[in-house]
Amino acid sequence: MLAVLDDTENAAAVATLGLTEEVEALREANAAFEAKFLEKTEEMSARMVQSDVKSEDAVAEANALYEDIVQTVNAYAIVQPTDEINTFIASVNGLVGTYSGIAGSSSKGGKAEGGDTPEPEPEPTE
Repeated sequence: MLAVLDDTENAAAVATLGLTEEVEALREANAAFEAKFLEKTEEMSARMVQSDVKSEDAVAEANALYEDIVQTVNAYAIVQPTDEINTFIASVNGLVGTYSGIAGSSSKGGKAEGGDTPEPEPEPTE
């Protein structure tokens, strides 16, 4: 649209109609849109690389790192036990239990308490 408005014949008409400021405002808005659009495009490009990560691989890596941390903390708890280490262990155990419960309940189809409805019997076909 700006290219059409910038055409020699149309530019004269824009000036005659007193629309020069509006066309410049449109040009600025267009430039701002282009900048934001390119920014979003770059953001999406960065995410595309991340979408190639397999969940199983990420979980396996996180579990391996967690095991390393547990071994280190447990070693300190055995060799140099302190209240701080014991508090840390209790806190982490609580977090693990909480998240384990959340993850465990989200993977199952929950059942409502006390409302077992029998499965309807299929009607015989003749």
